[in-house]
Amino acid sequence: MLSARCVQFTTAVLVRHSASGQTEYLLSKRPEEGLLAGLWEFPCVQDTSSSQTRKSRLKQLLDHLRDACAVDVQGLKSSSLGEVSHTFSHRLHTYRVEYLELVKGEGQEEEPKTGGTDVRWVQDVKSMAISTAVRKIMSLVSTSTAKAPTAPTPTKRKAKAESVGAKRSKSSTLDGFLVKKEK
Repeated sequence: MLSARCVQFTTAVLVRHSASGQTEYLLSKRPEEGLLAGLWEFPCVQDTSSSQTRKSRLKQLLDHLRDACAVDVQGLKSSSLGEVSHTFSHRLHTYRVEYLELVKGEGQEEEPKTGGTDVRWVQDVKSMAISTAVRKIMSLVSTSTAKAPTAPTPTKRKAKAESVGAKRSKSSTLDGFLVKKEK
């Protein structure tokens, strides 16, 4: 069992892509009383034991998404992004971050309908009332899912050579340089 001072969570960064190609994140609102009251966070579940396997934590998280957030969890792509820790004055929270990608199906609701849990799809997480821990999780997501650098833009010479294709002039090839020209 975990100590009262150290609390571990498995957190779902659940994303989907809108029709316009924008990435949307599922957030849930915390209760209006207690620690971090009324703030938005990624859906999460408290780990019951420090020895829980990733598979059992992921199953518990998917059950929470299905039951409390009304998300169809079939066909989700998942990957573990790592851990984020945040220290409060009286306790340490550690968040094991699972990145889950949802493929939007025809039967999926735009806004999940839940019994008592306020959940919402948002594009700009940082514009919401969120805790520092959620900001740290977003930072981890941003660095972990950053796209590979794009290929450099070709120079004019390379672009011209590629547009000519197989018909390259003799002056741009080594063969053209070495061949003796007749007069």
